[in-house]
Amino acid sequence: HLVGGTSHREIEQLTAGEQGIFSLGDIGVLYRTGRRADIIGDALFKHGIPFQRVGLEPFYLKNPVKLLYLWALVAADLALPTDLLPLIAREPGVGEKTLRVVEEALFSSRNPLMDFQRLADKKERFKQAGTRFKNLREKIQQVSEKKGVAAGLSTVSVYYRLADEDPEVQRFFRLAGSVGDTLAGFAEYLQENSLSIAAEPPGEAVTLMTLHAAKGVEFPVVFLSGLEEGILPLQPREQLSRAAFTAHIEEERRLFFVGITRARHQLYLSRSTAECRNGRPGFGRPSRFISEIDSSLLKKPQQRRKRTKRYKQLSLFPNP
Repeated sequence: HLVGGTSHREIEQLTAGEQGIFSLGDIGVLYRTGRRADIIGDALFKHGIPFQRVGLEPFYLKNPVKLLYLWALVAADLALPTDLLPLIAREPGVGEKTLRVVEEALFSSRNPLMDFQRLADKKERFKQAGTRFKNLREKIQQVSEKKGVAAGLSTVSVYYRLADEDPEVQRFFRLAGSVGDTLAGFAEYLQENSLSIAAEPPGEAVTLMTLHAAKGVEFPVVFLSGLEEGILPLQPREQLSRAAFTAHIEEERRLFFVGITRARHQLYLSRSTAECRNGRPGFGRPSRFISEIDSSLLKKPQQRRKRTKRYKQLSLFPNP
């Protein structure tokens, strides 16, 4: 069984022989955490169903969108030295020697942005770069607070003269407008969910991917697995306040929405009725998100009866 209780036979029926409606490449299996991919992959492998796991570099780590991503981290005070250096290297007048000085100064820094500003104040050759950094950072913060995160980060696009018609730049701004209400929240989202990407064109195999990786991707058929409490929504690692827990559930609900909207034709929602967590067997409770769907839109699969093997009764007496 796939995690969540949907049998591998569903995939076989969708793709088998001349009656098959879809190809294997039309099917995506989505899950909340990457650890479940091993379980699902093992089940598919045992039944001879080809599959591919998707885990690609985030689209916002590729130029020119990477500049927007790095400045989001800078403006939210989340930038590491490795995030700052590519931006400093692009500043006019900063050569290899200057960059090495900055790199040495920030190597073990706990607050690289503050230390860079201090360095810029002390050394004349860094002053202009330091001033531009400070001004752009403050402008991003101010515009984000007044007009929204996407508008704030658009100042970076103007600063570097990025092409607004670039599809990846537009995609980044759409993401900024749909995730979180604050600059800090969006920057944290980018760091934590580094697989929010589009997959490459699928091969002739079932695609396995996390819900974060599935953003921007669609499949004719989607299996959304692991719809149990503690998995989707995911159980927080630590005790949260009521407000923080409510925000956590809302974020999990958005992920669930991402999952169900990836299907173009058919959507399978699945869960486990029995499972083992932390070495202990137990019963999985259905995800609260299932009950939030209009019941008229759901169709429960027919329960398959287990075939019992018929044994021929042996006679105690030999036939004459």
